Parts: sequence; structure tokens; C-alpha cells
Amino acid sequence: MNFYRAGPRTTLAIMGRLVDRGKLDSGIGDLAGELVKGCPQQDYSCEVEALHRFVRDRIAYRGDISDVETLQSPRVTLERGRGDCDCKNILLATLLEALNHKTRFVAGAFEDPEVFTHVWLETRIGAHWYPLEPTKPVPAGWAPPNALRRMIWHN
Repeated sequence: MNFYRAGPRTTLAIMGRLVDRGKLDSGIGDLAGELVKGCPQQDYSCEVEALHRFVRDRIAYRGDISDVETLQSPRVTLERGRGDCDCKNILLATLLEALNHKTRFVAGAFEDPEVFTHVWLETRIGAHWYPLEPTKPVPAGWAPPNALRRMIWHN
């Protein structure tokens, strides 16, 4: 993914709008509720981990069309069962927001501080922002290391 062509702020803003619309989808809300039904009431860490696990493990990572940035709605990502980093994060943010978890996107530049090449998610648990990376086999709480620059977009 290269956010540079569309501009990272524009891409992140569109992602935020997709989350805002998607979280109102009753099917998404029902899925989120089903995925966390094993969590004790008000165990927000359990909810976050359950939703992260679902997107990480059940939605396949597949890159965009060569040299074309595509963004898909959370419903389309669910139906296709695949998406790249932005699509998987849109879905995860939507599931979290459907259960009243605040989220924000983080774009990272790794080789050139002017070129953002990856996005991940953070959600608020208590007073802290908690990173979520659904494109790699890593636990909730892990964030990509060594970013030269980060851009944060609050939903």
C-alpha cells in the first residue's frame, strides 16, 4: 500500500467515513456481538482481543491491484473474506466501534519519512491507546516497530 498517491490524510479520512457508515449496519453489530459473546460483561480487553483475532485469522490478507489504492466497505471485506491492511483495519475498527470502542488509524512511514506504506489500528482501553495489527500473526497489543514517522487519524 502506498498512501502517497492519494495523500495519506485523504485515504485515512475515507477510511474513517467507511467505519462511520459501517458501524450502523445491524449485521456488523450482530456479528460483533456474536464474536464477543464469550467475554464477561465489561471485559473490554477480551472484546478487543476477540475481534482482533477474528479479523486477523478469518479475513485473508491480499494486496491491492498493482499501483491502485482500493478501499472497500467492511461489508465487502466480510463477503469477500479478504482485504489489504486498510480494508482489514476498516473492518476491525467497524466491529470495535459497533460495540462502543473508540478507534483511530495509524499510518506509518518506514523507509522514507515522506512515504506512508502501512496502516494499523489503535483502540482505547481505559486511559491508554492499544495497538492492533490484523495483517500479521501477532497478538493484540503489538505495533509495527521502527516507523520513521506516524500519522494518526481519529475517528
